[in-house]
Amino acid sequence: MKRLVMNKNFNVFSLLILFLLICPLSAQLLGIKGAGIQGGVVFPENWGTGLNLGARLDFGELTKQVYVIPMITYWNAKKDTIGMSNIALAADLQYFPFHEQEGAYIGVGLSYNFLSWDYYYIIYAPTVTENLGHTDDRRIGFYPIIGYVHTIDQFSLFAELKYNLISDFDAFQFTLGATMKL
Repeated sequence: MKRLVMNKNFNVFSLLILFLLICPLSAQLLGIKGAGIQGGVVFPENWGTGLNLGARLDFGELTKQVYVIPMITYWNAKKDTIGMSNIALAADLQYFPFHEQEGAYIGVGLSYNFLSWDYYYIIYAPTVTENLGHTDDRRIGFYPIIGYVHTIDQFSLFAELKYNLISDFDAFQFTLGATMKL
């Protein structure tokens, strides 16, 4: 089990590195305006506090003051000795009511989640034994977002709060990050 978790962490780290290497090379071909990284904390319902990491792209303005931000995120959390993790492919629509991609924003997002969690169960026959089970599942999620962006030269620093609505695995997520203009 421990080896599986370490292998999953290595795969997520490898995807993030690959993402950061490919983005500048293909940005002009795809119309990408920026690429960034993010990290923070996640508070899943009925689980302990966990950490999240991610990478994002900025595809620029979809319509006046509305921006499209696709991303990949990973978070994990523990409860007692069992764990839960999620890899999400997501896309945000962010609306900046006061300035174009500067200051406060609100938005919504949609995610495709690759969930994995452990759980205990008891078998009563022929003797009582407690066992550890593992489940993987894929679920679609939706979330509202509030955030703030501050731009310094080629970099945009951001902080955001979102509430992921994933059936049975709802979670608050607080994220800090930086995006570099390409």
